[in-house]
Amino acid sequence: MKQVGILGGSFNPPHQGHSAILRYVLEQGLVEEVWVLPVFKHPFEKVLAPFESRLEMCTLALGSMERVKICDIEKQLGGVSYTQRTLSELQKLNSDISFSIIVGDDAYQERHLWKEIQMLEKMARWIRIPRGPGSPIPDISARQIREYLATGKSVSHWLDPRVLQYIQQHKFF
Repeated sequence: MKQVGILGGSFNPPHQGHSAILRYVLEQGLVEEVWVLPVFKHPFEKVLAPFESRLEMCTLALGSMERVKICDIEKQLGGVSYTQRTLSELQKLNSDISFSIIVGDDAYQERHLWKEIQMLEKMARWIRIPRGPGSPIPDISARQIREYLATGKSVSHWLDPRVLQYIQQHKFF
């Protein structure tokens, strides 16, 4: 079976940390391909840029990476995005693929808050991405980037130039 990792998230906005996660997972041979799934409606009711804009920013920032696919499955499903529901649908549509859930250590530690976590843990392998000192992933978050943007601090080293231009054009954050 083909091994595919799914990286879900707000991607509000997608940044260099996200691209580093994709490179890490692929270079380590943990999966053959990664599908990036922007959340349609966040289960914890986070305020987000419009879905179509976050999808476009993901395409700009991550879509040209080899073995990476930007997927709008959560929009197709509609409503609140729950990983278990999304994974069930992906498995139903792709019976020849074995899916893994890619999460940072921070999200992994909070998985007990996820809907139907016991079922989800049985459905897929989990790939935990190390964070903090010694991690191959830059220590940056979309929240920090939004704060920097709001205060006029430079974020050019954290964002793909096309994403930064998109944000400036649409006056996000």
